[in-house]
Amino acid sequence: MLGPGLHARKGMSPIVALKKWQTYAIPRCLYGIEIMNYTKTDILKLERLQQQVCRQIQGLPTRTANAATYVMLGAQEIMNSKPTEEIWKRPVKKAINMHWEKQWLSEKENKTTMQYLDINQQPIRKPHQIWQLVPYTTIEVKKADIKARLITRTYTLQSDREKFTRGRESDKCLLCETSREDTHHFLITCTAFKMERDKHLSVLKSYLKNNTPVGTFDRVEEQGLLVLFILNSSFYSS
Repeated sequence: MLGPGLHARKGMSPIVALKKWQTYAIPRCLYGIEIMNYTKTDILKLERLQQQVCRQIQGLPTRTANAATYVMLGAQEIMNSKPTEEIWKRPVKKAINMHWEKQWLSEKENKTTMQYLDINQQPIRKPHQIWQLVPYTTIEVKKADIKARLITRTYTLQSDREKFTRGRESDKCLLCETSREDTHHFLITCTAFKMERDKHLSVLKSYLKNNTPVGTFDRVEEQGLLVLFILNSSFYSS
């Protein structure tokens, strides 16, 4: 399935690709599991395979946090770390959702790469709005792929290159050559993008003015939340 290029960078919707994986691959992986003596190593191999698939269909690199990988798709781990028997006495879907919501929120607290990612309540089968709202066209899926890498902090900027090379490469923005290039600089302050950015921010401000309480955009700017609002507007509740 992976060979033909079924992933976001080729314009394939990750939601469609995940459905194919769950429909055709998972049943084969788990066939006969009730009577086979699976070891923890076997289960771990299955889980790592699914993590690899979920990253690839979203165009995300291997360093993406496991929780971020699953949250973006609204997917869940195959078998590892099941809820306890007592929790399973509740309705199964509710128990699974509670389990993964709690675990992913806990992982988010320890992962700086997940600072822009919002964990939905009952997150299973609820893909992130980036994948949920994108039209199933090649160009739009490719655009969403860039946003998915920005929100999971896996879009490589100069600040990342400086860290990965242990200082051998500069963290200065190669476009404006004035400041450290991190996510905030890339989206908000880089002078090389000012004309294009102002055009889109004008549209965003106009939309918020007509569809949200007065002063919403100004409050977001004042609170230093503009990057978060652009990448994950669902976080903001007026």
